[in-house]
Amino acid sequence: MTTIRSPRSRSPIRTTLLVISAVAALVSIGRGYGLNAGEWASWVQAVGSIAAILIAYFLGERQARAALDTMREAEQLSSARTYDQIVALAESVEKFTESVGTIFHDGGFDYLALRLKYDGAITESLLESLKAVSAHELGSYNAILALTTLRKALQDFRDNMVRIEQHLQSQRNPETGAIANWHNWSRTPIDLCVTSVKRCVVGLKEHRPKFAKRPHPS
Repeated sequence: MTTIRSPRSRSPIRTTLLVISAVAALVSIGRGYGLNAGEWASWVQAVGSIAAILIAYFLGERQARAALDTMREAEQLSSARTYDQIVALAESVEKFTESVGTIFHDGGFDYLALRLKYDGAITESLLESLKAVSAHELGSYNAILALTTLRKALQDFRDNMVRIEQHLQSQRNPETGAIANWHNWSRTPIDLCVTSVKRCVVGLKEHRPKFAKRPHPS
């Protein structure tokens, strides 16, 4: 695990040198006053107490900074994982819409291919998942815009598929219930949705906020 070190953090060697210097200065002061044995013992005790306080302060400060750095790193890793999940969701939308889009060609589509590749329940599940993503998890204007546009693109994709289903029902044979396999249909609206989804996925990847980036190994 990579530790994000504060630029003000002190190394153990530097802390030790500071304490030794302070103690040495106090001892020099005591010698300068020509203290007797009893006074010298009291002075040494006082210096020892001050040294203990200094050591406790510097060690406590280092521990507090280390704990704060660890907490910050944990928060950043958590944000990075959350953003990774959002990107993975967007990529799922991209793969699904792209797969369905491949059945539209030559001015129409194949009914059996549509039934094999398209599932309205999957579309609704993806759409609900996108709606559940909170804006604060994205952290940047461009990322939020990409997600909002992605939702709209998937909604338009779903609406186009609903119109296709309505068309198919209107073409069903009232006596046998059969539906012809080939249907003339413009692929342009579907292509526009698929293209929009692709751009949104690229936008989410390119505009990852700083707080959701994984820390680099030091």
